Amino acid sequence: MTLRTGLLISASILISAATSPAFGQTAGEAGAADGNDAGEIIVTAQRRETALSTTAVSATTFSGDQLQAAGIATLDDLATQTPSFNYVDTGLIPRYRIRGDGLQVFNDTSESPVGFAVDDIVYGAEQRHGHDDLPAQIVLLGRRGLLRENPRGRPASDSQLPRKAGYFFCLREVDGCLYACGTQNQLLRQEPGGWVEQDQGLYAPLQAQVDRTLFALDGFAHDDLYAVGMQGAIWHWDGNAWHALGSPTNVTLHSLLCAPDGEVYIGGAGGVLLRGRRDRGWSDIGDESLCRHTVESLAWFRDRLYAAGQTALLCWDGTDLRKVVTPAYEDAGFFSLDACAEALWSVGNDYLLSYDGQRWQHHPVP
Repeated sequence: MTLRTGLLISASILISAATSPAFGQTAGEAGAADGNDAGEIIVTAQRRETALSTTAVSATTFSGDQLQAAGIATLDDLATQTPSFNYVDTGLIPRYRIRGDGLQVFNDTSESPVGFAVDDIVYGAEQRHGHDDLPAQIVLLGRRGLLRENPRGRPASDSQLPRKAGYFFCLREVDGCLYACGTQNQLLRQEPGGWVEQDQGLYAPLQAQVDRTLFALDGFAHDDLYAVGMQGAIWHWDGNAWHALGSPTNVTLHSLLCAPDGEVYIGGAGGVLLRGRRDRGWSDIGDESLCRHTVESLAWFRDRLYAAGQTALLCWDGTDLRKVVTPAYEDAGFFSLDACAEALWSVGNDYLLSYDGQRWQHHPVP
């Protein structure tokens, strides 16, 4: 597993600042729509009106009965069941954010954040360490498969991944090799001659609607990979085939970390935080009293696990889970984490923090 440095945060800011579509168009839990009577849902994810059932996009939908059964009565309740959606009532102007991109009223002193991203939205970013005659580089993956490689001291280059359905949501380097995964459990591996499929037994062609998606992948080695996604799915690659592992939850799982302590950590909707391995199962170390929103990102720093739970930053020391106190303002948000030997980095709503193990520092966001 590659230990990425603070330089990757510049790519992470693009994730938080990227322009996103409207609420009904974001990636999330397509399975939540099953069995409701909401009728045909029209989305504009492809910049034109299309039926959700025939559009290769993952979405979160609820019928009135489902909202009542789940006890969802406020937007804050809705945010706990909707991946990447964050709502904060400031007492003056409500703030809505999807994957860190916010909506607020235009006035003389503020405006809705607008940023730059490769291929609409950057869903994957990795820093690759140099080796032999290859320099270190930042690699960005757009949701439609556009890969931008930025080698240090050399011009950037673009290439296109062979996308089979929908979008890509994760780019990860494991054992010196890049992997990408996304809609319908498509999963690719980069080889010297190009990208090859490694999703036999995982991928299913898109039919009426998206019914499976891999949102995160990580591993200890090329023959010891994990992947997670919709409906609590947890998969393991042993070097020969993918195997479905038993899961203690059916919520969408969004983040995954194969940590230096030999444990696998998984974050999901509703504050779910799992710890375990394929050979001994999973235990839920999450705490709804600390976080009941989606655990968007995980990072390992100074022998501790840190989890970004949208409205809270959590720390697991191997025994206890606690909320971390930071200098961030109340609704700054915690959406993306990364760590190197020197610091832990956290990206939120127009907010960038670093922690050196002793103190937190706030950095201006360009």
